[in-house]
Amino acid sequence: TRWNQVLYFAPVPVLDSLFERDENDKYILSWDLEKIVHSDDKPFENFSNEEKSTEWRFVEMYFETIFLIRFVKQLKYSWKTNGFRRLPFHVLNEYFTFIAFYVQLAFPIITLVIFVQLVKEMFSDHILPYVMSKEEQ
Repeated sequence: TRWNQVLYFAPVPVLDSLFERDENDKYILSWDLEKIVHSDDKPFENFSNEEKSTEWRFVEMYFETIFLIRFVKQLKYSWKTNGFRRLPFHVLNEYFTFIAFYVQLAFPIITLVIFVQLVKEMFSDHILPYVMSKEEQ
């Protein structure tokens, strides 16, 4: 039927080629998988040669989002590929991402400013006058 053709359209790997049994009769990954490497002849689909750490990539993406660099890149990509139908979705996505990242950046700063103001007020004569006077004696 058509459903079976669509359902099994992608090739299903033979699991016997991926796993083998060890001396305890448990399944382990096959040692032959180490022979499969990325090459120019057979590249991996999502392979990246960049040596950047995950944290550095996050920081880079974070500042690209905060300074709207990613937004400009998405606009250029949509313009080059004639993806004008996707443009409103890119705009909405970048807008909400910008708001989320900005809140993550601004919230600790605002909290710190409020905390410093609170501590300054606590040590003023308005809130803790007796503590100061006892220490002075």
